[in-house]
Order: sequence, then C-alpha cells, then structure tokens
Amino acid sequence: LPEKARAWITRALVTGRVTSGTALVRGRLSDFPFDASNGLFEGRLNVSDTVLDYEAGWPWVGEIEGEVVFRGRGLEINAVAGKIFDSSVQKINAAIPDLFLHEPQLTIRGEVRGATTDVLRLLRESPLKDKLANFVAGLSASGQVTLNLDLLIPLSVQPNQIKGTLQFRDSALHYVDK
Repeated sequence: LPEKARAWITRALVTGRVTSGTALVRGRLSDFPFDASNGLFEGRLNVSDTVLDYEAGWPWVGEIEGEVVFRGRGLEINAVAGKIFDSSVQKINAAIPDLFLHEPQLTIRGEVRGATTDVLRLLRESPLKDKLANFVAGLSASGQVTLNLDLLIPLSVQPNQIKGTLQFRDSALHYVDK
C-alpha cells in the first residue's frame, strides 16, 4: 500500500479483537490489485471492541462491533454498534474506495444517538470548535439527540467536508450568562 494509506490504517485502527476472518485471492499476486479484472482480492475481518481513530482531533469511535473489508483497491469498515463519548453508534460506514490513489479520501456516514450534551462536547472538542467556539460558549443542554453525519476526509492537507443533521428529542439548549 502507498505510505498515506498504510499510515492511516496503522493509526486509525487503534485496538480491538478480530473474532474471525476470511481471505480470498484469485489470480497472480503480481497482478494485484487486479485492475484489469484479472483476479480478485478480498479480506474480511469480524471485529469486536475495536477503536477507530479516523481523524486527528475528532473523537474516537469505540466499542465497535462490525466488519473490516479489504476488497480490490478499497477498504470499508461497517460498524453496527459502538460509542462516541457516551452516545450509541447505530451504524457507521467508513470507506476509502481507492487506497492506491496519491491522495486517498475517507468517507464516513453514520448515525449516533445519545445525550444532547455529547453534541456540545463534540462541538467543543473537535475541529468544529474553530468555527463554532463563540456559538457554544456558555451553552448548556439537556435531552436526547440523533446525529446523522456525513464526512469527507482527504488523507492529505485538504480540508474536511462535513454535513450533518440533528434531530432533537425532548431537548433544551440554554445560554448561561457569566
């Protein structure tokens, strides 16, 4: 693998257990990654209690239960359970479609449910703090929230692209005067 992709995988998959795995290779290894449809490579790892540190400065996803799949040029991590802070990951898909690109890109799509206070913590402790520090200063919260998140993270110096929606349930946001 190219250095950027190898470095990301080494840093991002912090800890965890592989509970089972399979590998399938069809074709000559010298033809890998089989771009000319002259073979197939697929490795599947079922993981448990795994920590994913997908991007420096962002909160880790911990306690992941799911699958890591290497197929052809790509990598995909599919989590069916996990935690960000005290919030529950309902599902997360992290994918690098082409690990062999000079500038590979990571996409993350997921749904997280938990306390509205965890959203404030995310805004205060992630790179979003640079843009939202004035908004979240003095803000307190209560209730529950569902966060649908869509991130595009270039494994280079390019800026991240972030989209997300929040669905509040019995929540309240309050500014505390100092």
